[in-house]
Amino acid sequence: MITTTAAAAGASGPAPPAATLVSGVPPSSAVDLEPNSNIQAVVNAYPDGAAFLLTTGLYNGFTVTPKAGDRFYADPGVILDGGNRLDSAFRGPPRGAVDGVELIGASPANPLVIQHYGTKSHSQIAAVQTSSQTSGGPVYGNGWRLQWVEVTSNLARGISLSNQMLVVDCQISSNGRLGIGGGGTGVTLAGNVVNDNGVGVAHKGWEAGGIKTVARNVLIDDNTIAGNGAPGIWTDSGATNVTIRQNHLSSNWFGMQIEISRNVSITANEISNSQQQAILVVASDGVRISNNSISDNHQGIIIGGSTRTGPAGIRLGNVQVDHNTLDDTGGNGLHQPVLSGTKISFDWDHYVGSHVQWNGSPVTFARLQAMGQELHGTFDK
Repeated sequence: MITTTAAAAGASGPAPPAATLVSGVPPSSAVDLEPNSNIQAVVNAYPDGAAFLLTTGLYNGFTVTPKAGDRFYADPGVILDGGNRLDSAFRGPPRGAVDGVELIGASPANPLVIQHYGTKSHSQIAAVQTSSQTSGGPVYGNGWRLQWVEVTSNLARGISLSNQMLVVDCQISSNGRLGIGGGGTGVTLAGNVVNDNGVGVAHKGWEAGGIKTVARNVLIDDNTIAGNGAPGIWTDSGATNVTIRQNHLSSNWFGMQIEISRNVSITANEISNSQQQAILVVASDGVRISNNSISDNHQGIIIGGSTRTGPAGIRLGNVQVDHNTLDDTGGNGLHQPVLSGTKISFDWDHYVGSHVQWNGSPVTFARLQAMGQELHGTFDK
């Protein structure tokens, strides 16, 4: 995994945490937890900030509400199984938040496995539920860390996000609706494998796929995201200050969908074999798409949504596309006419075996340049 530094903080809150790794060796003071024991009772018996060691075995019906600062380590071969009768393995209290919880597997080759949670397929409750779902909206915990954790085969969502949350070197796979989802402020997702989530799911437009976030100040870096049944990466509903860089996306329904979001940087990613667009930008402002390698997708980079308005007045505007390689990607460009004052810029891109459109109609590359786009771009049939 590449160790990353945090992206810059925006006006809306602190920067996301740096993707540094911690030791998988528990402290000598760690309290052993065993299969078939009353886990919640043991956790309740210790003060905040205790360290626990899950000893090897299958934990049927495991579920716990940690205390602030609790750390859960795992021996090799630990499997937490909800039997699809429980919503979450780890969760916050019903109307509050728990801060600083850490879930740490034994090693990259011996992750802590969390599987078969969720009781409804159309749900935003996750196997790792760091926020409380209340009538007034989520109450976010702060500072959760997941490292060397495999979250797999859960009925709806694998992991819910919160403030200052780090998910690093984890595998999130084959969850019924969504691998990782949620909001908060300051989130880092780095070095993870996010694959085969939301395959065959109905209602793809609600939430589904690999990663979907509405958070602010987000870093999505150096992940492998493949085979998801909806967008591999999806930002929505006011997501702000999002950096998406150095990810490898393949065979997702969409590569990325940037929807009703603000200040999004998409840089140095590899995107291939998307069933729809490699990158779809909808009603978003302050988006830069640069230095990406995009190949063998149904379509490439498409911009649209000019008639939509989202939270805080977000609408389509100030989208810059530059220095990308687009190889056998189908259509690229502007899907529909835009409102006066909207700035959409394509330049310095290299097209191979692709085509371009503007205002929803196919155009020649020469015509595109005559309209002031791709003045330094190149086009090979």
